[in-house]
Amino acid sequence: MKRIALTLLLAGSFAFASAQDLERYEPLMCSGEIPAEFITPSLKKYEQDIEKALLAKEDRKEREDRKRFYLETNFVLDDLLRSGIVLFNDPVSNYLREVTEVLIGDDAELKKNVHIYALRSTAVNAFATDRGNIFVTLGLLAQLENEAQLAFILAHELTHVQEKHAFDLFMEAASLEKQTSRKSILKESTFDQYLVSKNRYSKELEIEADRLGLELFLQTDYSFSGLSTVFDVLKYAYLPFDEVEFSREFLESPLYRFPAELQLESVQAIE
Repeated sequence: MKRIALTLLLAGSFAFASAQDLERYEPLMCSGEIPAEFITPSLKKYEQDIEKALLAKEDRKEREDRKRFYLETNFVLDDLLRSGIVLFNDPVSNYLREVTEVLIGDDAELKKNVHIYALRSTAVNAFATDRGNIFVTLGLLAQLENEAQLAFILAHELTHVQEKHAFDLFMEAASLEKQTSRKSILKESTFDQYLVSKNRYSKELEIEADRLGLELFLQTDYSFSGLSTVFDVLKYAYLPFDEVEFSREFLESPLYRFPAELQLESVQAIE
């Protein structure tokens, strides 16, 4: 069941290039006060969630499903928070929060309940949790072309938080686990292949997050034209480098000319 708990952390896969001055390079580091959710015991969070669940008007089965959801997600999410790869109060996380606040606007309740962190990972991804956490990987930030693209992806993740999609995703993953015809596939597949097969079941959730996220995005001053290539960025994120035209003049000077015969006119496509 731990695989199910891990999958609920993924609520959509969606960077922007910045030059680094290697002579003055400083690694990203956490700073300031440690956020309370990093040090609050998982059991206490679970008990708080259960209290809220008891107030909800749900039947017994729904209540039991939600208890199981809270039990698994709280402990798995806390493992991530304490893994050492989650950044807080660092320049990147602070910047992500600033962009998120533009999207949230005057919604004080949402602003209070959403916590956004940068994640030390080369994977190209962003995901949200039912608790209100949004994680954006450094790998994603390295791929995006402008702030508008980042804002759209954050709007997408905010929708997952507002609509409580993580619970729906959890139930879909649980249903997939129960299907005996799929169990053999899951056992023989890698974890990444498992996530791909599971995500096919949450296509409707992703479409809804795109639609509502776009509505939220359009309420800001970000340029819609900046989104024209965001899905291409995500589609080709697996490539180790971008195929862009490179002028040999970059390597030349008044005293040196790059040999024309050494410049390739074409390269083989990456499969």
